[in-house]
Amino acid sequence: MTDQQYDEPELSEAAGNAAPARKSRKSAAPSAKDVRRPGTKRDIEAQASREKEAAKRSRKVAQKDRRSPSWWAPVMCTLMIIGLIVVVLAYVTGGRFPIPGWNNGNLFLGFGFMIVGFLMTMGWK
Repeated sequence: MTDQQYDEPELSEAAGNAAPARKSRKSAAPSAKDVRRPGTKRDIEAQASREKEAAKRSRKVAQKDRRSPSWWAPVMCTLMIIGLIVVVLAYVTGGRFPIPGWNNGNLFLGFGFMIVGFLMTMGWK
């Protein structure tokens, strides 16, 4: 049988309907380049080149994702400076300022700002 005969649908003799009995040989048979022969020099080189390409792609993504957003460092520094200012004001005014009635709670507020700023340093890249 030739390739042209496989492309045309054949009638199933048992069922008597017009369903194709077989798909074409052209799409089913892989070419010699597509066949993988493990352990050969060509296969090892192809696998090495695929691994190099994958490593390049992952490095590009990793380098791109490694950087922090542009707002990260200014917010981090601002929180630490605000915390320092609140703590100094609380000590100088005896706890009456920046929030009246909190007394030494103002120290907790200042240290809270500073702690959040310092925790942000761990995420800064």
